[in-house]
Amino acid sequence: MYKKIILLCITISIFFLGGILLFMSQTTYSLHIPSIKEIESISISNTKKQIEIEEQKEIEDIIYILKGNDRTTKKESVNDTPVNVDEFIKIELKTNTKANTKTTLYYYEIHTRHYLEQPYNGIYQISGDEYNGIAKYLH
Repeated sequence: MYKKIILLCITISIFFLGGILLFMSQTTYSLHIPSIKEIESISISNTKKQIEIEEQKEIEDIIYILKGNDRTTKKESVNDTPVNVDEFIKIELKTNTKANTKTTLYYYEIHTRHYLEQPYNGIYQISGDEYNGIAKYLH
């Protein structure tokens, strides 16, 4: 009888420790956005409209919204664009560096939850107010 109880305790302990190790081994993703000084313009578009923002004050406001509280997530993005999403807002941050790089992000909503996705990086949950702070530029 004692052997069965000991075996059961060991088995439960192994599953518990395995679960903890699995959770701890998940990669944490951080949003990668160029510094405000490097951003020359921001393009915001959806299926109906596209705008280009070049005014420094508006660029600062948008970057403030995007960065949030130093966003991190454990949800990985593995596609060029969001999947299983009917409609999204595409944001391109264009830099004035020698490489003239573009950072692409997507804002979208699924079942009343709002997300910011950086392709091949992470999927970050955001608030409705943050979503609306970007969506207002397309109205």
